[in-house]
Amino acid sequence: MTGLSHVEGVLSLARREPGTGQSEWSITVGDMTGLDAKPGAPGDNAGYAVFGRVVAGMDVVKRIWSGPTDPNAGEGAMKGQILTPPVRILTIRRTP
Repeated sequence: MTGLSHVEGVLSLARREPGTGQSEWSITVGDMTGLDAKPGAPGDNAGYAVFGRVVAGMDVVKRIWSGPTDPNAGEGAMKGQILTPPVRILTIRRTP
């Protein structure tokens, strides 16, 4: 409904069904427009909520993305996807 698209550097909220997003979000590395809403398409076509974008430091995001993972950490689809050591986010700011 917002018209925002999953292009590199946007922040997006994960969900199961529409309306279930809570605290799990991601930053896209590369365009992922398949996550966009597709009004009029059959099935679950609500997409995922884009709610922000990286305005500086995408190089840091890419370094985190390419960091080592623990093949035994995580459960289900997240198995093997957990960074080791974990990366702490110290600051996030809203900008006008």
